[in-house]
Amino acid sequence: MSAINPANPPRPALIATDKTSFAYTTTRIRWPVIVTKIVDTLFQACHALDDEEKKRTEGKAIISSIGALKYGMERDKPLTPISDDSNPDIATWNNVYNTYFSNSTWYTTPWLFTECYLYRRIYSYFARSTYWSTYDPFSQQKETAFKASQVAMVALAERIDELISSEGLRLDHRIVFHELVQISLWGNASDLSLLSSLDPRELGKLQSTGAEELGKIEKNILRNDIDLFWNKIRDSKGSRIDFVLDNTAQRWQGYVDSNIWVVKTNYFWVSPYAYWHLPEQKELFDDIKQAAVVVFKGDLNFRKLVYDCKWDFATPFEEAIGPMATEEGVPSVVTLRTSKADVIVGLPEGTAEKLNAVENDWLYSGKYAIVEFSRGTK
Repeated sequence: MSAINPANPPRPALIATDKTSFAYTTTRIRWPVIVTKIVDTLFQACHALDDEEKKRTEGKAIISSIGALKYGMERDKPLTPISDDSNPDIATWNNVYNTYFSNSTWYTTPWLFTECYLYRRIYSYFARSTYWSTYDPFSQQKETAFKASQVAMVALAERIDELISSEGLRLDHRIVFHELVQISLWGNASDLSLLSSLDPRELGKLQSTGAEELGKIEKNILRNDIDLFWNKIRDSKGSRIDFVLDNTAQRWQGYVDSNIWVVKTNYFWVSPYAYWHLPEQKELFDDIKQAAVVVFKGDLNFRKLVYDCKWDFATPFEEAIGPMATEEGVPSVVTLRTSKADVIVGLPEGTAEKLNAVENDWLYSGKYAIVEFSRGTK
């Protein structure tokens, strides 16, 4: 087999030229909507400025750049290098572009690259500015979603309080673990990029997943390795557990200060590379191998684990994650993922066929999920 690289994944790449795919729907419909909202939000921010003419002028220039990006995307124009914004990952991005995609367009390039490239390029417009370098064009949307989620957050806090109370601690730990993993799994169902047109009032309903409801929707976990996950956690008392998150939440400072939680960042996680290339990052990979378990949460992390390509849906998880299952000293790997893209692996034979017969969007609706476990080689 020829060398695996961003232009040559282990199976044919998901790509927007396939009009039956969610990659096509995303490129053709979702991204233009998202980019238009960024422009609208930035326009309103510029309009609200009173006497900051230089900032307003610079904001308008960013709007123009984003508009040009949208124009090129909608017309399937060639990708271009990302302008240097002095961040240390820019060389990696442009090296991947120059090596593999310098003659590619928005539709002919693998979806995994273009999705990450889109947001990295938008970020560069702000990062290179004087007055907008810390501006978050998604902050308003995040704040609206946060406010709409308050009922769900209170309910979750109350439930966790019950579980860790003296009475709750007398419960079967395996059962408690099952519930907490499912809360984590389904609590991230409200992907803002997928719910760009959702009424905020509906968001709280979407996220309110009580214990009784969890039991009802557990059947929607198409591959459920929670018991294998629990057995590994139970047998790893005192060991290190790593979480690779698809976003950054509030850090509980007390846990950080006491080193119970250690928060680390690395540009590899937001690079154009799938996680098949993690062993090439020796320092990062050696660090990860110190953990007993690495938990990858979120749809994009799953897509990077399996290289976002056209695996048979019954392909074993261990096969699809390649080196992350077979490299010497690799820890156990767990993925928690609600399905929001065309790729999925590890399903029992016949599952995909049954779903295809009744739901044409089951792969990316967020209605179904997987919890998959790889034992590793430690």
